[in-house]
Amino acid sequence: LGDFSSDGLFFSIINSFEFQPNFKMKLLSSFVSSVLFAANSRTTWFIDGNNLMGHKGTPRDPQTIADKLKPIEQASSDLSVILVWDGRAGKDTVSVEPSSNGESSSVNGSILQVVSLAEGMSTDDYILEQLQQMKKSEFAASSSVMVVTADRAFRRQILESKPMVSGVVNPLVFWKRYRPRLSGMKSDYRNQPKKENAQ
Repeated sequence: LGDFSSDGLFFSIINSFEFQPNFKMKLLSSFVSSVLFAANSRTTWFIDGNNLMGHKGTPRDPQTIADKLKPIEQASSDLSVILVWDGRAGKDTVSVEPSSNGESSSVNGSILQVVSLAEGMSTDDYILEQLQQMKKSEFAASSSVMVVTADRAFRRQILESKPMVSGVVNPLVFWKRYRPRLSGMKSDYRNQPKKENAQ
């Protein structure tokens, strides 16, 4: 991340060793989860970036998606939005994009965080690992999580973490309905997810 802050040093250490993808994911998950727990009063949104990008009516490139989510940082103070991308071929390192103020959002409690996984690491596995870490924490009872994905099998796995997981939102519904409201563009009086039926 180009600095010597605690988070920058942590990711430099992870990325400097040839860890197996699963072990690297566990290290990353433990670090990010510990920070999320500290902000336990927030609702955390995990967004499956690749799944979102694959839907008609949503942007077709990662940078545009991240840019369109940035207004949430200015409009909300009680959210954490974590946009996660699958590891790409040839990408050896895990990276976390800094927030708009130039600091790592994983440390300063900023709203938006963009996690780009290394080759061999999947968004599904990363989010499930995060949920497992959150369930084990002392803040599990007060944590609230929303997940954006249209993957049905993944959805079933996510809902096993109820009641901590409040719901799963279709990517297009999130993009057209929730994103504008979370960004302060529309009233949020209807911004509560419908209760999911027990699976």
